[in-house]
Amino acid sequence: MQAAFTVVDGVETRFLFAGRGAGRPVLVLLHGLGIAADSWSRNIDALAEQFHVIAPDLLGHGFTGFPGLDGRAAHPVMVDHVLGLLDQLGVERFNVCGHSYGATIAVLLYFAHPARIERLILNGSHRIFQNPDDTVLGFDRSFANAIAAIRNPSLAACRQRLANIWVNDAALPEEMLLLQLTSYARPGLADAYEAIARANFDNDLSRPYRCGDRIHEVEVPVLVMSGRDDIRVPVADLEAGVKRLKRARLVLVDRCGHMLQAEHAALFNRTVTEFIAALA
Repeated sequence: MQAAFTVVDGVETRFLFAGRGAGRPVLVLLHGLGIAADSWSRNIDALAEQFHVIAPDLLGHGFTGFPGLDGRAAHPVMVDHVLGLLDQLGVERFNVCGHSYGATIAVLLYFAHPARIERLILNGSHRIFQNPDDTVLGFDRSFANAIAAIRNPSLAACRQRLANIWVNDAALPEEMLLLQLTSYARPGLADAYEAIARANFDNDLSRPYRCGDRIHEVEVPVLVMSGRDDIRVPVADLEAGVKRLKRARLVLVDRCGHMLQAEHAALFNRTVTEFIAALA
């Protein structure tokens, strides 16, 4: 795994990558709200055995800048930024895996450019299936969990934020926590997170970018994954949601919370690899 910085539409952007090679399928990994590409630290190298993996820090996250929203919803701004990075890297077609908020961005990437998306992997998100008017429910709890660490960053606060959504007995990823602490200490990052989160809270502003009333339009194969013990993702919502997809598979993992890709990294890596390879 390597890290690189580039400028996308005037914004300094960090991304992690591995597995570059001609003819390799591209797999784009999109992290959740208030974290960064380091949340894939247990996945990138393993997935890069088969794929060219690209994991960007979304706008206002990690070590990527934030130009502001200027009254716009956050979702389309995120989508345009990811596409700008991929265009700059010369990537035309790709698989995309999104975690939590990143799953919504992944689906919106499909709706923006369906011909460019080969497969979708949606990890730890039921909001992609919800009625658009219901998707803001529960945001207050996730916001409170995040802002406590982001506004007053310490290693203990970052560890507690992750522990609150973690179930598996496996050790918390210390390699992720130190980078998280460093990014939270960056000037302006807390304000960026709050601006993005509050734009997401605004249902009038963000409703056009909710996926629940359009998810049945997705034509590509979809892998939906989640921990059975994820306090943010009701299993019943996923079971009902996948029935609305034309070509979908649901994988639920026992003893797992909101961070499936880290809590059960080997299982996650194997399942994603097999899903993409089986359809190649």
